Amino acid sequence: MKKFIQLILLVAFGTLQAQDTVMFKVDMNDYTGPAYTTVNLNGTFNAWCGGCNAMTDANSDGVWELSLPITAGAIEYKFTLDAWTAQEQLTAGTSCTVTNGGFTNRSYTVAGNATLPVVCYNSCSACTGIVLSQVDLPITWNDTTVNYSTTSFGGMIDSIKVDPTDASNTVLKLDKGLGTQTWAGTTISSGGLATAIPFTVGGANTISVRFWSPDAGIPVLLKVEDKTNAGIFVETLDTTTVAGGWQTLTFDFNSPGPNPSVINTANTYDLASIFPNFGTEGNVAGAKTYYVDDVVYG
Repeated sequence: MKKFIQLILLVAFGTLQAQDTVMFKVDMNDYTGPAYTTVNLNGTFNAWCGGCNAMTDANSDGVWELSLPITAGAIEYKFTLDAWTAQEQLTAGTSCTVTNGGFTNRSYTVAGNATLPVVCYNSCSACTGIVLSQVDLPITWNDTTVNYSTTSFGGMIDSIKVDPTDASNTVLKLDKGLGTQTWAGTTISSGGLATAIPFTVGGANTISVRFWSPDAGIPVLLKVEDKTNAGIFVETLDTTTVAGGWQTLTFDFNSPGPNPSVINTANTYDLASIFPNFGTEGNVAGAKTYYVDDVVYG
């Protein structure tokens, strides 16, 4: 009798742990970033392990594939390059994604053996054959040929949305909700700008940003840095004067702060991040939404 009960328990445990085979496919033909050797699959099912699940492109058609046994239930995942050398920068709110803790990943519910549709890297859809160009200043979020990938951090959630005051215009929406950090922000040039910001000795060295805030009197920080060396950066602040409307903020990099690092024109500055209500956490300010448009040098 005891052996019979043990057998039942073993069968029940095995049933609970049963796994389904899922085939993942990603099309890299529209990818325009730095060179890579291997596409990897990372997710909740492999503890975001980096290089442990390498995909293959056996017929060299640009579509990388991998089949894995995965326990039934909801999963999050994304495609990365050469372990974590580079990763997808997915847009929050799109059909195949879920955003948790400021991180936007692909989502899927495993409920049997499945072959997932081929998706384009960085997209919920198939590749179009249109190769998007790398973002560069000025940034408008209106050019359908530009890759406007972004990366949020500190709990910030970003998405590309219709201008709240002009249905014909597209802007970047930033949600700084409860639980966000004092330094929550968004890199508005994931992967770096196509060309470095042309700071010059003795030049005006300003960047203007069209900005919508629900409140006047909040500090907004803009930081530019070398995408290959985070230790090379310059940051500066401006303050909103309009509540519930658009205004143009001007960031003067000849007057850096709060970090006093100054411009060195021998350096390269080709990555830009914005921090709304810098220095105040979400639990103090309350959940707030901001919009960004027209990031222009000079």
